[in-house]
Amino acid sequence: MRKVRKKKSHRVPLKRKYNIMHKVREYKKKMRRQAKKMKNNAMAHSIFLSSPLESAKEVGIPNSYPFKEQVLDEERREKEQQKLERQERRRKLRGEAMNAEDDGLEEVKIGRIIRPVEASQAKKQPSQKKKTRKEYSEELDAIIEESEVILFVLDARVPFECRSKNFEGRCTNKNKELILILNKSDLVPKQVVKNWRKELSKEHPTVSFSSITSNCEDIAAKIRELNKGTRIGIIGYPNTGKKTLLDRLNKSSIENLQLPNKVGTILGKQNPDSLIIKAVADLDDVGDPYILVHALLKQIPKEKLLLKYEVPEYRTTQEFLEHVSRSRRLLLKGGVTDYDRTAREVLADWVYGRIQFYQEP
Repeated sequence: MRKVRKKKSHRVPLKRKYNIMHKVREYKKKMRRQAKKMKNNAMAHSIFLSSPLESAKEVGIPNSYPFKEQVLDEERREKEQQKLERQERRRKLRGEAMNAEDDGLEEVKIGRIIRPVEASQAKKQPSQKKKTRKEYSEELDAIIEESEVILFVLDARVPFECRSKNFEGRCTNKNKELILILNKSDLVPKQVVKNWRKELSKEHPTVSFSSITSNCEDIAAKIRELNKGTRIGIIGYPNTGKKTLLDRLNKSSIENLQLPNKVGTILGKQNPDSLIIKAVADLDDVGDPYILVHALLKQIPKEKLLLKYEVPEYRTTQEFLEHVSRSRRLLLKGGVTDYDRTAREVLADWVYGRIQFYQEP
């Protein structure tokens, strides 16, 4: 009698079924991580990021858009500024790593940053004590006394707000020759810079300068033309580019000029409508950045801010900060808006030239 073969079951063994389910879950989890990473890279705009966003795509601008050239110029300037900031951060990190190596610390490389293995094993570096207003004033007085020619550094975007009639009068009364330096002139159209130079030259000699596009020959030529001496002093309000100018002068190795070791910072009372920081020397020391951001929103056209931050229409400063906070993921626990951090980021964007705005004479 012929034996009938039993049909083979098509059911999948549970072991194999669970293995397949596990692999599917892992694959989906991997895809979600990659999608989240790409989304975060595309949306990240913070200046505190340590690496460039190479994967972020550039947004195309239609040829019919009337301000296309201005937008592209602003984007190019912003990329150049971010590149300079990254180079500065790398230089500082290399310096810190070399200092740590000199102290005999055991180190490991984490990414591109060298850090100590154990924080408890590291020797505590003495924290730099911040200067008081009195110390800033004493340094400023010493620079004015020792110098024969004083370079007063102004922000070319808002030169009028960067001036101080009090200190200009003190320099004049002490027979010091004063030269006004229109710094950050690359952030302003050439014709506007030319108009400001013509206007300010009615009172004092004026030279335009940019750390990106200019050299120091024009400044040196103006000093030689005045023929009042070779001892140079540099003063101005915070964040106008005094140290950058001093570094460029030192690197240019101009002959017959005695450059100072430090710059003089003018600290005054903060005007709530001012676009520059007058009360503190460091951006981190700003007590209430909300007031300064409110001044920015009052004077900078809303269209520029909407285009810059890609946020919806707003009516108040608080509403603007809420939009920027969500856009840049600057949120506290529970999705609450971090107003302080967001305001400081907007303020940093203005100080470092990432918001395109200028005043005309």
